[in-house]
Amino acid sequence: MNYLTHYYFFEKKDRPYYNCGLIFPDWLSAYGRIKFNVEIVTQNGYELDLKEGVLSHYLGDKIFHSSVYFKTYAHGIKELLETTSLNKDKLRFTFLAHVLLEMTIDRILLKINSDLGLSFYQSLAQCDTSYLLRFAKNNSAADDNFLALIQQFQKHQFVLKYNRTDVFIKSLVRIAQRVGIDINDSQALELMGKVDEIESYVKGGFTQLHLLFIKN
Repeated sequence: MNYLTHYYFFEKKDRPYYNCGLIFPDWLSAYGRIKFNVEIVTQNGYELDLKEGVLSHYLGDKIFHSSVYFKTYAHGIKELLETTSLNKDKLRFTFLAHVLLEMTIDRILLKINSDLGLSFYQSLAQCDTSYLLRFAKNNSAADDNFLALIQQFQKHQFVLKYNRTDVFIKSLVRIAQRVGIDINDSQALELMGKVDEIESYVKGGFTQLHLLFIKN
């Protein structure tokens, strides 16, 4: 799942460090495709909340990625991509469909409830970034430069702009680049032309998505 989806399904009121933990594994992945150590150590109540949020992140991903919902809709998006002129092997449609599903859910959540994104970033802003950096360094291969990623994430608030199709595709292009998939301008333009169709398709299964987490 993507940033906002984790927050939507698992956030806890008045626990900003827990809410920050919900997206922490994705920060580490974005920073250098690194992961938390197997044993997460904590030194205070803030870090206990961060750890709890991280564990909720892993639980959410486990439920989501093992579900019939994920398999069905990721495959459906792959089929929509196959109606384009793009090279499915070169652009690794299976991977792109996976990422597009997760990002599209965030996009739909923003459109359904514009306050959700603001609440998300307001919660993160309550966390002391020096605590976040220490937690990352003590529990992963992150170094001091990780702080810049956190600060940029909070400053630019790019998730709030997912309802803009150009920003949405730029984010997809950046994610693809991390795994060696190069999407040129013309390919990005063609992908932009499929976003609304993908969104409509994914939105049709939102009841199934909610039931997935209610049952768990």
